[in-house]
Amino acid sequence: MPRRLLLTIFGWVAALAVLTLSLLLFSNPILPAPMVLLGRIGELLRGPLWSDLALTVLRSVVAFLIALFFGIGWAAVFPPRSARAFVAGPSLLLLQAAPVILWIVPLVLLLGTGNAAPIAAAVFVVLPLIAFEFRAAFEMTSRDRREFWRHYVPYYPRRLVLRLYHEWRPHLAAATGMGLLMSFKASVIAEWFAAQEGIGRQLQQSFVVVDTASFLAYALAFLLSALIVTSAAQAAVQRIGFVRSLFVAERPSRAGEADVLQLRNISVKLGRRVILHEVELELRPGELVILTGASGSGKSTIARVAAGLLKPQKGNAMAPANSVCLVFQSDFLFPQETVAENVSLQVSPDENGAAERTIHLVGLEGEMVAGNLSGGMRRRLALARGLCSTARFLLLDEPFSGLDAQASSDLLQVLLAEAKAGRGILLITHNLSPQMRAVARGVYVVEGGRLRLET
Repeated sequence: MPRRLLLTIFGWVAALAVLTLSLLLFSNPILPAPMVLLGRIGELLRGPLWSDLALTVLRSVVAFLIALFFGIGWAAVFPPRSARAFVAGPSLLLLQAAPVILWIVPLVLLLGTGNAAPIAAAVFVVLPLIAFEFRAAFEMTSRDRREFWRHYVPYYPRRLVLRLYHEWRPHLAAATGMGLLMSFKASVIAEWFAAQEGIGRQLQQSFVVVDTASFLAYALAFLLSALIVTSAAQAAVQRIGFVRSLFVAERPSRAGEADVLQLRNISVKLGRRVILHEVELELRPGELVILTGASGSGKSTIARVAAGLLKPQKGNAMAPANSVCLVFQSDFLFPQETVAENVSLQVSPDENGAAERTIHLVGLEGEMVAGNLSGGMRRRLALARGLCSTARFLLLDEPFSGLDAQASSDLLQVLLAEAKAGRGILLITHNLSPQMRAVARGVYVVEGGRLRLET
């Protein structure tokens, strides 16, 4: 039996033992003895408990799902540090600060005493928690990481699903745990004051007639149900791997008038500073070209322009549609996942065999966990993810960073084999070795925002 399951069972036993001990130690004419409580639970299980419990659970889950949808939407519509977020923030804080009791009377007047009022009250309570949790998730995403996602997964629906799985899953699990529990609490309070059915209503009736045994029995059934449903939901969130197969990876276009990557008269400014000035570059399939220069000279800017991530103030980049794959200088790995899962962005389900061969080619194993890799192995994994793409042109920004001379030489041979197979490769590096110079079709140097071909 897994250790985590054993610890969970032990926790449940300990909690129930504390409850039983409390009833024994603080026994009085009002509090029932443990055996009396168990007998009342048995009676309720043969009576109306199941229907009331199911109704409360249904209301709580529906309210949570509504709050989840609108909470994520709020975080997306009002991004962190935006003017809209500052304007809308106080309303959300006010909603979070208000206790559920404040919503009951107006909701009953508007919606009656059916299902709508308890669900609406729970939504108002849970919505701020979801919104703030996902706003924090979005705030942690840098511009470079957003560019990585747009570049590797251009199709928005698939990108949203994959980001949910790879990037936002911890936030979704946290929001699910806290949000569902708060939804259960709010639903019961709303049922107490504004419903004719449900566990909250049964608790209220037991309280009025001072039927302590029934009150505690309903409360215990409610708490156990809330914890079980919440635990099951969190476990389901942690195992949503099926979402990755909802959309297959985009396939690069094989057609186009210009079967070449061209940069024509590219000029880029950042404020008054000229980053690139009238840059000209051409990369054809089967070529390996090196781009070098000092740090901050504009090498990565050229790669971003060529990949379509940055629009220049002057000139244009031309290439067949979806034919360029940029391996960023940052790795952008998912540390909690395996090597094979990290390359899945560029692999459709029918290409798993090719992906595994590529992973072995760079000296890794698919079962390795990315978070346990060294810096050099992380660069190999980022390179493997690019190689798994079927894009015609590969732009590699510092692919050998953190690698020793032998590893760099081995991977250079891999890139040469890719070039011989028909790929155009632009290798960007500030540490140009003689071996790189010897195998390259040409070496371009960025100096002062201009590009020159080294002779």
